[in-house]
Amino acid sequence: MKLEFSQLLETAIQLSEKSVITVAQESGISRSFIYSLLAGDQKNPSFATVCALAKVLKVRLDYFSPPDSE
Repeated sequence: MKLEFSQLLETAIQLSEKSVITVAQESGISRSFIYSLLAGDQKNPSFATVCALAKVLKVRLDYFSPPDSE
C-alpha cells in the first residue's frame, strides 16, 4: 500500500517539530496550500513545491515518493 502524500507530509512536519505556519514561511508556500495538501485536496504538488518542502523539512527528495509496497 502506497502512502498518500498528505500522510507523508504530516509525518515530516510532526518530526520536524515545525508549525505549518513556519513551514509555509520558510518554504514560500502558502499556508492554505499546505493545508490543502495535508487534507488530501491537492494530491500532486509540483516538483518545485516538493523540493521546497523537502528542503525546509530536512528530508530527502525521495521521501515523498517511497516505493510501492506489495
